[in-house]
Amino acid sequence: MQFVLFPVRYSSNILIQRRFSLSSSKWNVFKSLFDHFQYARKAKQAAQQRGIDLSNLTAEQQIKFKPILRLKSAFRVVNVTMGLMAIIATSVWYKRRRKQIKSGKQIDDELKPIWMDLKYFKHKGAVIGNYLLPEQIVGKLNQVKNFQFNQSDCICASFPKSGTTLIQEIVYLIQTNFDYESAKGKDISDRYSFMEWPTVNLQQLSSNPTNKSRFFKTHLPPEFFNDTFKKAKVIYVYRNPKDVTVSLFHFLRSINIELTYSGPWNQFVQSFLIDEVYYAPWWRHLNDYHSLNDSIFCVAYEDLLPNFRPTVRRLAAYLGKEKELTEEQLDKLET
Repeated sequence: MQFVLFPVRYSSNILIQRRFSLSSSKWNVFKSLFDHFQYARKAKQAAQQRGIDLSNLTAEQQIKFKPILRLKSAFRVVNVTMGLMAIIATSVWYKRRRKQIKSGKQIDDELKPIWMDLKYFKHKGAVIGNYLLPEQIVGKLNQVKNFQFNQSDCICASFPKSGTTLIQEIVYLIQTNFDYESAKGKDISDRYSFMEWPTVNLQQLSSNPTNKSRFFKTHLPPEFFNDTFKKAKVIYVYRNPKDVTVSLFHFLRSINIELTYSGPWNQFVQSFLIDEVYYAPWWRHLNDYHSLNDSIFCVAYEDLLPNFRPTVRRLAAYLGKEKELTEEQLDKLET
């Protein structure tokens, strides 16, 4: 019996000693519990070797084995608690994971295309939501939908051939304090990321956040972006649809890329009127952006030249640069 009692008394002493370590350092809690368990386990094994049943003790034995019995009860509570915590953690993870999958599936469903053959166009169009989009950009729409904008970003948006390049140059110069050298040093396609175009790496842009202004161009309507779109400085330029039709026809006939159009003028006009050109319908495109007029800057292409100075001043105010804008800068920009 002395052999059995020795580890019990030793375990009891350890319990007294370890009580101070538990209260003195939070970092040693788990190590202390593990040590207690080891000593109690050895004492229990020694008792069992001597034929003592810990589940059926006399009153005297219960007093002697009290440290082990207490620890055994404590670990039972710990095991139950840890089990419940594991169940709760697993449940929370599962719900979050389902939400992520559901969110991703919802985006996929929203962006699921209905394909259309477009007369005289080299490639098909994809009807997604309320719009007809080029086949080439469909695979990029998930990235666009998930892209996170910040307050320093600038987005020049428009229906194709509505004066996008002109407004891009004006915005870039205002934001860079009229740094003409940097503007001359890089082509506008290198200074602005064409968001939906397949060759633009949005993931790389997302992984390299910066406090400097990032410049984006898009022809997509607002519904293809997430809520962070409204954080950015969005400049929407629109144009008389008759001029858009003429400019777009000649553009598609002259370029040597996959969006080529090979039909006659009268057929192109008909296609435009029945919303069978890329990014159509034009009216909905215009209305969807104008519905955000309180948070974005909308300007008509026809107002840029005849009302150049007041328009640029309003644009500079929207970009938070009105105090930095000088008459000399306006003179140079206007010429």
